[in-house]
Amino acid sequence: MNREQFIDRVLAFAHDHHLWEKGDRILAAVSGGPDSLGLLYFLKEIEKREGIHIGCCCVNHHLREAAEKETVYVSSLCRQRDIPFYRRDVYVNEVRKKERGSVETVARFLRYEALYGVMKVGRFTKLATAHHENDQAETILFHLLRGSGLKGLTGIQPMRGQVIRPFLGVTKKEIHEFLSSFHVKACHDETNDIPDVSRNRIRLSLMPKLLEFNPNLVRSLCHMAESLSGDEDYLEKSAGKEEKWWVRKGESLLYPLDRFVEVHPAMQRRILLSAVKHMDGGMADFEGIERMRRLALEGRTGVRTSLSGVMMEKSRDSLYFYKGSTRKGNIQNKQDGMAFFYHHWAGKDLPKDDKTGIIDKISSDIQTMDGWQMTMEKRDAPVVPAKNQYLLDGDAVGCLKLRKAGKSDILEPLGMDGQKSVFSILQEKGIPPLLRSEWPVAADENHVYWVGLLRGSRLARVNEHTKSYVLLTLTWKDKENERQP
Repeated sequence: MNREQFIDRVLAFAHDHHLWEKGDRILAAVSGGPDSLGLLYFLKEIEKREGIHIGCCCVNHHLREAAEKETVYVSSLCRQRDIPFYRRDVYVNEVRKKERGSVETVARFLRYEALYGVMKVGRFTKLATAHHENDQAETILFHLLRGSGLKGLTGIQPMRGQVIRPFLGVTKKEIHEFLSSFHVKACHDETNDIPDVSRNRIRLSLMPKLLEFNPNLVRSLCHMAESLSGDEDYLEKSAGKEEKWWVRKGESLLYPLDRFVEVHPAMQRRILLSAVKHMDGGMADFEGIERMRRLALEGRTGVRTSLSGVMMEKSRDSLYFYKGSTRKGNIQNKQDGMAFFYHHWAGKDLPKDDKTGIIDKISSDIQTMDGWQMTMEKRDAPVVPAKNQYLLDGDAVGCLKLRKAGKSDILEPLGMDGQKSVFSILQEKGIPPLLRSEWPVAADENHVYWVGLLRGSRLARVNEHTKSYVLLTLTWKDKENERQP
């Protein structure tokens, strides 16, 4: 393949994936190696033809003695070809003394931080890197060995955000042949020849053996990645349509269990991945997602599990997600949880004061507790209670108080004989274990009359002989709900 054929092929790939538009300012990340120098010379060759503007940035990580000479060399090449050059110095080993992480991880973070900084200074719109088909094949094998799902097998994307990779449609050998036509000597990073990290071992040890079985392995893996990218894109868009089922309250999320059971297992995994992502969780592995999925489908109500700093708890009719970890025991969302379940059980339409004049309020009392507010109104006529209200016979109750549910609390439920523990009622209603000991009840010194929003007692029940009525109204006083009953 000669120079023009190479350029045409890369341009066809770039145009197919819409990597740039006329007027774009493209910054090339160049180390001095043959791949990145090939990228720099390619961009310079097409600069006028494509109507783009290019620049070059070389980041010196200060990990090798030769790095300084390589940086100076790249700078000289840019001067020769009239390419704006930017130098950035980062000190990987110094940062590693303060922060945890491998050399590769820290170097990558610092490198991209420096590159994005140059983009801002130079008003560049795109960042070009020299990843090619061989890098793609190695990445796919790396993900395959780690047991990655479909997303990992799609490999490196031609464009992600502002980063573009125009060489993903050509091999390393083809790039080197293109660069050799300019009679330019590239630098060599000797650390790439040491099989000390996973990617180097794959390139130096595994790939040569696999190529014995399939000489076209690199291209075959790249074609597979391109095909799977279409499948991944379809599933991703389908998962996006599921967002209409999410209910968000503060930093908590809820997804209806009946909907989750209906969808295909592939979509169930996507829903769980989306939950972890929306909760700003870390990297989610397949085993963790499957653990969540099994709990959702087969687990008992009230059981919870965590993945990447995100807790999932199964309630009677929903999957409830919030920040936390079963390992660390840190759960940060009691307030969000209470707010969510208040709106879930009470509904959005809160009762308003009666304006007809038929019902007269004699007096009222307001009690508060950790975000809850209970208004007790004495009335001389009955009223049909709303979802967040309960009506009692005022002459049959003692001094009513708003308090938290206790494990020893008993309710004599309306509509059934016998007694039931308040905690068992909360469990039946799908209230997570975390919130049960925080749940509000209305009680006097002898009895529990109302498990807030959920169930009332047959004691002090209003009947035809009732002369004095007490209307209890329970509200949650969070930032999103400041309405008065």
